[in-house]
Amino acid sequence: MLDSDKQFLLARHRFALTAPQIPVWLDQSLNPEKSIYITAQTLTLRTALDLDRFAATLNRVVAENDALRLRFVESDGEVFQQVVSDVFVNLEFCDFSAERYPEAAANDWIEEILRKPLRAADFPLFHFALAKFATDRFIWLQKYHHLIIDGIGRQLVAARVAKVYEPFRPAPNLRLLPTAPILRWLKEERTNTSRLTPLKLTKYTGERASSIFRGRSSGRMLT
Repeated sequence: MLDSDKQFLLARHRFALTAPQIPVWLDQSLNPEKSIYITAQTLTLRTALDLDRFAATLNRVVAENDALRLRFVESDGEVFQQVVSDVFVNLEFCDFSAERYPEAAANDWIEEILRKPLRAADFPLFHFALAKFATDRFIWLQKYHHLIIDGIGRQLVAARVAKVYEPFRPAPNLRLLPTAPILRWLKEERTNTSRLTPLKLTKYTGERASSIFRGRSSGRMLT
């Protein structure tokens, strides 16, 4: 993170929703149990995956990306977003390699996770799961809320994970990628006051609120 971005974050601990985020929040608030704003992707990884290394890679990539660490909160009738500095990735894992039909069992498990709601007020607004169905076959699920990412973004996350995983060696002095796009975007939006006006909940009452590891990928949108 750049020094100017750090100063901006300290000066503005919480930020108003951006113009694209406001309709998503309003619509989701009317349908909190529905998966209308989940974007997800599965990748089949054809390699003997090192689970500890993979989990460490996910933690590093999340630490690099401020948008993945956004938390949305309601306070005094308004909605704000915050960038949380430290987020531990809880990688959900299950081994189906001993099942009679391991790949089918793995896919059923992934589908079950996909169908679980991801609410705008939840944190974090992503979920990673890994299903093993052979020694060198895994299905990796990326599941996100549209408040923090889109289809292109999830592809970029997958590409970054692939790039980091191979040379990754856990070390305390490992340098993170110096990027903070969401903070720079919020700084730019701050100049447009109409787009940074806090969302008043009461006002809207009653209104319609690559390839990786030589793997094969398939994206899906839940609506």
